[in-house]
Amino acid sequence: VLIPDHTGAWSKNLGGAAMGYFIGGSIAAAAVNTMSIPMLTVPALSQHTTYADAFSTTLTAWKDTWVNQGVLRDITRLKDKDANPLQEIDSVPGLREALITAAEDGRTMDTEIHQIMGLSQGGILSKSRNVQRAINTWMAPFKVAEQTNRITTFIAAYKVGQKNNLSGRKLYDFAAGMVDATQNRYDEVNRPAAARNPIWAIMFMFKSFPIFMTEAIALMYKQNPKSAVYMLLGLTMMSGIQG
Repeated sequence: VLIPDHTGAWSKNLGGAAMGYFIGGSIAAAAVNTMSIPMLTVPALSQHTTYADAFSTTLTAWKDTWVNQGVLRDITRLKDKDANPLQEIDSVPGLREALITAAEDGRTMDTEIHQIMGLSQGGILSKSRNVQRAINTWMAPFKVAEQTNRITTFIAAYKVGQKNNLSGRKLYDFAAGMVDATQNRYDEVNRPAAARNPIWAIMFMFKSFPIFMTEAIALMYKQNPKSAVYMLLGLTMMSGIQG
């Protein structure tokens, strides 16, 4: 508690336990997280195409991701194109290869779960197989929702980028940047300075979402005020004015 950052083992473990309790096993948390697709991804993509096209492209990507999630969320199967054909994905030139790169970069896989449970530091691997299975099962609802959101956003942004005549590295950076902008980056270097302070870090744990939402809408407004209005309308539709 006195050192609530990466240097305090007890604090890190307590923080992981607190977040595991907060969102682990929660269908509600997964459902709320899933709603970032219509509330954030669609308005963000509307900066680069019409709102109708952003909505239809994202909705199609969302459906394709859920239908093919068994392959899209497993990098080993994703790499084996012959054994795991994906008609909707493979029909878009370069998309499967870009998805593999995004998974290897950590853009589409478990970013928040890694941060919460210390998976990126191999913490879970030091535990018994039964404990590993229990942790994976407990975190599965949020994990599935988060991975699906990130993959959906990447696919939709990739398609919109192609419509804007992007290709190669620029196209990948556009799609990856859209994931960062709408599904958040949870690594320590992307936290506000206050959140790296030993005292404020513990308070930041449960306040990251409103900060990221504020950041997203501020960036949207600077680039295209209309997109920010779409985002506000989506939030209002989901939670009401007071919410």
